[in-house]
Formats: sequence, C-alpha cells, structure tokens
Amino acid sequence: MKILAIDIGSSAVKALVMESRFSRFQVSFHDVVAVPDALEPFHPGDAPLSPGQVQALQAIQERHASSVDRIVTNLPFSLYGARHLSFPFRERRKVVNAVKFAIEDEIPFNVEDCVVSSHIYPAGEKDSLVLTAYAPYATLEPFVICLDQIGLPAAALVPDDAVLASLLLREKSIGRPGVAVLNLGHRRSTIQIFRDGVPVMQRTSMFGGYHLTQAIAQARRTGMREAEVAKLEEAALSDDHSDPMTRLLLQALSPLLHDFHQGLMAYSSRYSGEVDQILLAGGTSLLPGLPEYLSALWNKRVEHLHVSRMFPSLSISPQKESEVLLPVTLGLGLTQISGDSRSLVNLRGGRLRLQTGSGFPDLTRYGFAFKVAGSVYAVACLSFLVQSFLLDRQISNRDLRLDQALKAVVGPSSGSFLSILKSSPTRLKGAVEEKVREAGPRAAQPSAGGVAVLDSLDRLSGRITKTTPTEIRKLEALPTSITYTMEAPSEEAARAAAEAAKGLPGFKSASPTESANRGRKRFALSFQPEKTP
Repeated sequence: MKILAIDIGSSAVKALVMESRFSRFQVSFHDVVAVPDALEPFHPGDAPLSPGQVQALQAIQERHASSVDRIVTNLPFSLYGARHLSFPFRERRKVVNAVKFAIEDEIPFNVEDCVVSSHIYPAGEKDSLVLTAYAPYATLEPFVICLDQIGLPAAALVPDDAVLASLLLREKSIGRPGVAVLNLGHRRSTIQIFRDGVPVMQRTSMFGGYHLTQAIAQARRTGMREAEVAKLEEAALSDDHSDPMTRLLLQALSPLLHDFHQGLMAYSSRYSGEVDQILLAGGTSLLPGLPEYLSALWNKRVEHLHVSRMFPSLSISPQKESEVLLPVTLGLGLTQISGDSRSLVNLRGGRLRLQTGSGFPDLTRYGFAFKVAGSVYAVACLSFLVQSFLLDRQISNRDLRLDQALKAVVGPSSGSFLSILKSSPTRLKGAVEEKVREAGPRAAQPSAGGVAVLDSLDRLSGRITKTTPTEIRKLEALPTSITYTMEAPSEEAARAAAEAAKGLPGFKSASPTESANRGRKRFALSFQPEKTP
C-alpha cells in the first residue's frame, strides 16, 4: 500500500510517500512546498485553510496524489481538542465508555455533535493511559470539504498529539523513561513528554517563528518580509547575551521557554522522575545556538530529532533542514502502518467517514482494501475449484462402485440400462426382486439329509485306516452328491485313500491330486447319497 502523508503547516506543507508491506515501510520520496502567505495575518475562524495553504496542497496533489492508495493528513490546531486521560482499569469497553463521561463536562458543546476518537496505551497491569481527540462536526466539515475539492480525500485525519507517539513507539532506542519533544513551528509550538514511549503530558503555546519575525519587525520598524530576511541571515543565539539580536530573541522566547519549563516541572512532580532528553523539531528549531542555549538553561541533553538516525534506511537530503521538518510527516505515515506504532486516533469518523465534496464516496481511497479483497476472492475461487475437483473425483468413484455392485446383482448390462436403474428407485427395486425370484428355486432345493451325510462319513472313516493320515478339509452336501475335499501327506497316501473309497456304496469318482500347503496332496471324493425314508 502506498501512503501519502501530508503535514499541513502554516509556513510549509510537507509531504512524504511511503510504501508499506504489513509492518514494514520504505519512504519513496518527500516534498516540502512553501506557503506563499505564511507572513500574512490569518484568522482560523475565517476559513479552515489559508489561500497559500490551499495553493501548496494543490501542488502536492498534482505531484503525488494520483499514485497513492491512501492519504492521511494532520489537522489545524484550531479545529480540535485533545486530552490525556488515565483510568484504573484496562478493559477496552469500559475505557471507551468512560472517555465520553470524562470529557463531557470539559468541552463547550454536545458530545453527540462531535467526533471522538481515542487510542489506549497500556500502563502497568491494571491502568490505562488514553489519548482522546474530539472535534465538532461543524468545524470539521468545511476542512474535509476543502480537502476533497483540492483532490486530497484524506482517509485519516490524525491530530499532532498522536503523531509523534507513533514515531517514538516505532523507534525503541529513543524509548527512555523520560523524553520531551519540543516542536517549534511557525505559529504554534508544543512540548510533548513521553514516558517509556507513551505520551503522558503536552503543553501548547501559540508562539513560533512568525512571532520572532514580528518581534524583529517591531524592534527595527520594518516590514515582515524584511524582518524575515534578517531573521534568516542574522538571527542567532550567541554566548554574549549583550548582543542586540541575541537579547531580542531571548526576550521574545522567554514566555515560551518559561511555559515549557513549567511543563517539565509538572512531569517531575507527577512521575517522580526527570526528563533526561529533549528532542527539537520544527523549522524554528533551526535557529543557530538554540540547542546549546536550552541545554545550558535546563541542564539537560538537547539535540535535534534526526529521523535518518532513527531509520538508517531513509535517504533525506539536505539532511539538516529537511530532517527537522519531517518528523511529524513521517509520524503521520506510521499511524497507518500496522504494528505497535499504529494510532487509532482518526477524526474522519461518524458521518464524515464517507462524506466527500461531491456527496458520493470516493472509492479511490479504498484501493488497498480492493486489492486485499481481490486477493481473498482469488484464493477463494482457487479453493472452490480444488474442492470441486476433489468432490467430482469422489462422486466418480462412488458411481463406479455402484455400477460394479449393480452388475454383480443384475449381471452384465449396458451403461444406459444401469443409468436408468440408478435414476429410478422403482426400476432398481424391480430388477433386484426379479433376480431374487430367479435364485429362489435353486436356494429352496433340498440338500442331502443329515443321516445320509453321517452314514457316508462313518463308512468312509471305517474304510480308510488310521495308518493313512488323511484329513477332510471340506464337505459339500448337495441333493445329488456328497463331495469330500481331502488332503494327504504324500501321493502314495492319497492314492491309497482313493482306492479304499472305491469299494464304498454310492462311490462316484475321485479327482486327480493337486499340490497343497507344505507339500501335501489334495484330492476330492464324490459319493451318491442314499435316500432316507
């Protein structure tokens, strides 16, 4: 499955195409498109996306949308809310029911009028940590319609709160007891704290690189574009805090850093542990000297979040600038890949699940599902053909055995006659009864009487002396004859027994000898039974 992950930022729209096979993935390529009106004032209440963001998304759509199976995007922060909740039980049904009660009193709108999506993280043997996101339909629908009109029908809308968790859970080497990710964006910055790879706390501040540019423009009394050029060329945090640019930047950053420091203290107080690593992401984190300043300020290890170090198979160039922009984009793609890092937080649910700008479901987003369904259908057809072949063989063998049984009863017959018998129970019954009637007179004929047989045995045993060791192996008594099948140890003994039997009353014949088991000789003596009154 090919996934197009899109991180919609206020300064740039980042896109990444990855190919997934079960829990494995490979990044095909990435793309960063600048937003033309990033420095223009924008109020999220006016429209879900600015004209510049729409223009950047259209460029992404033209380049990549036609070759992917699934699209996933993040959400503007103003459209949704999120909560980190904990419950003293792990049963999923109980957790899902408890989430709505937990957020119902905290949100200023009816829960029934919004999408609620949660991801449950295990925390110990009995507890559960839950990341819950919610958004009213009234604010989500314009955003979804705008994406559909651009030609990017996103199958998943994942908030940023769940994205970085997917990234860190996938990369086990960063799963230290306490890790904080400081994502410094253009208009918004967040610090998200992870404990053993699970998100436990988050603080958001509506401050970013735009506000640094604004501070430079106010201090120098220039326009925003001139101030942006000055920030890119001159802005740096040096060790000399008396430097005018350094002093200006620190003054602008101080509220943000103070807020984030409060978050670190809250984590230490709640979990009785320290955050021992801080990872920087976002375009504003490229401010020269920022990692060194934060490391000295908080006495912690601070470095940029390099996705190429987490996943050596990725080839991202130029390394420094692109890597700090792509963690959220890569995390968005990982939320759609099976495994520990897959996120269940998806705000395209409820009545937004199949809604598109045209009012009809966009079936292109289900390309991978169609491929899986086609594979399953092909396997089912193959299984059906094999089972049909085996069943036909069983039926053929059964018909063959039935034909043999019918021929044994009714005698040699044509195939058409046997087919008539098999298809007509009445005809079959009649044919069998006819054969039974034919065999009836023969079966009813009387056999030789028991007295006659005994007399014959008595005379035979009296004539054949005990010195001739001869055995009777078979006796057959019919109305017209009594036949003994005899065995003798040698040819001479057999001839002596036959000569002795010739003088008995009713003697008819003696058959030639034949070889039997263990060198013995077999022959038959036939007598005419006497009539008994």
